[in-house]
Amino acid sequence: MLKRRETDTRFIPAGVTDNRWNNPDYVRVLEGLTGWQKRAGLDDDWDIAAGQHITNFRHEVHVVAALDDTRGVE
Repeated sequence: MLKRRETDTRFIPAGVTDNRWNNPDYVRVLEGLTGWQKRAGLDDDWDIAAGQHITNFRHEVHVVAALDDTRGVE
C-alpha cells in the first residue's frame, strides 16, 4: 500500500469560536485570561509570543506592505 504524504504546510485560519464542538468551559477559561494570552487564545491574534523582543508588536503598525528600496537614494 502506497502512503500519501502532505508536502505543503497549510494554515487554516480558525478561532476557538469557529469550532462548535469546543467545550464552553474552555471558552470561559480563555475569556478569563488577560494580556497576550487572551489575545492569542480568544482573539486569535498569533502575531504575539511570550518573551519576544518587541512586546507590543502589532502587524498593522510594524509590518510594511512593500519595501521601497529607492527611498533615501539621491
